[in-house]
Amino acid sequence: MSKIRLRYHLGRGENYKKWQIRNRDGSVEYIHPDDMVVALSNARLHNRRKVADKIYQGENKTVCAWIDCEILSKGTELWIHDEWKNICYNPRETPHWTLFTEQGKIGATNLDNKMLDYVFIKGTEIYYK
Repeated sequence: MSKIRLRYHLGRGENYKKWQIRNRDGSVEYIHPDDMVVALSNARLHNRRKVADKIYQGENKTVCAWIDCEILSKGTELWIHDEWKNICYNPRETPHWTLFTEQGKIGATNLDNKMLDYVFIKGTEIYYK
């Protein structure tokens, strides 16, 4: 069974800075970060490291990271708990998925390809437990 793919869309135009969801059937939808909370299960953090390294070294940004998951649900509320960890991806700072508190630090934890039971997205913040 194919996965659902989620990524933050940075291409200029109508869907700039929206979450892009590519469904199993190939259909695509866009969600404005302020409009909804998204919950993912059995999620994997993907990164095309060679592309990310080039962006880290100053080249223009292009698609290089996304999250694949099996189940996606959308809602409007999310209560953040202390045990949840905040993760992020910005290849200008660190060329791999990492913990938010480590973003931009040399030797930051590399979360590329990590399987996560539950991922929650509120706005542009990504949490897992």
